[in-house]
Amino acid sequence: MDVWYVGVLAFREQVLMVRAKTAEGAGKWSLPREFVRHGEKEDDAIILTLRQDTGFETVPNRFLYETEPTGDGSLTRCYLLVFDRAEGAPRDAADLNVALTNGSPTREYRWFPLGKAREDPEVARAIPLLACKVDNWPAAHPHNWVSIPDKERELEHRTRRAQRYFTIPEPPEPEPDPLYQALFKIADHIPERHGLVWDFVRRFGGHPSERVRVALAVCLLEDLLRDHFDRIFPKVELLAGQDPAFADCFWHCWDVGQASLPGNLERFRALQARLGRNPE
Repeated sequence: MDVWYVGVLAFREQVLMVRAKTAEGAGKWSLPREFVRHGEKEDDAIILTLRQDTGFETVPNRFLYETEPTGDGSLTRCYLLVFDRAEGAPRDAADLNVALTNGSPTREYRWFPLGKAREDPEVARAIPLLACKVDNWPAAHPHNWVSIPDKERELEHRTRRAQRYFTIPEPPEPEPDPLYQALFKIADHIPERHGLVWDFVRRFGGHPSERVRVALAVCLLEDLLRDHFDRIFPKVELLAGQDPAFADCFWHCWDVGQASLPGNLERFRALQARLGRNPE
């Protein structure tokens, strides 16, 4: 899938914008973006372009949002960028235009006040995700915007995306099921955000679709019990006793990891037996 990487570089209530320079004239101002080629790190593309075109050294700070794939199969991922202090970041607004080199023959860059820049739909979508301005931010800090925690924002986006696949028919074999692919991305957050992942499983583990229940079991609930058995199993036990559909979701889990340890394994299989399933 083709991916466009969009970077929001905000500093002192200003946002860096770019427009194309063509023989027909200048294009529309928008956020800097770069196509991500196969095998290339997403942030490398835009960071290299900004370095070459503007002289700014930047680093990725926060994931902001991802768009749905378009008709041509491409999508856009937007990240907050900040100046790399190790490379000498601007210290005030006056430094911005002095430091801006505009070294590209095909693109022109300019800093816009936030109120003007948000006329661009991508800026308007990104601004609320930056959360708030910090009035007492140290002057030496490379930017004065704080975003919603990266991992939580990304997890929220992935859970919304996964729900869209609940009602989409399972593709014929051997095509991969996009529901499983979406849930595996949520599973990446279990080490640091297992509580939020459990909230998602708790909410949808009793889904009326067996396909959804099995996918949640295989991709998420089994991993939660594998890595956080003491925290998760009592909640599973309670909910499975109340909701037969959620009990069916649990039944599709294997006893792996912490669930296979002495004591835990007996509790795991005893619950399966109480739910009327053969634990063997």
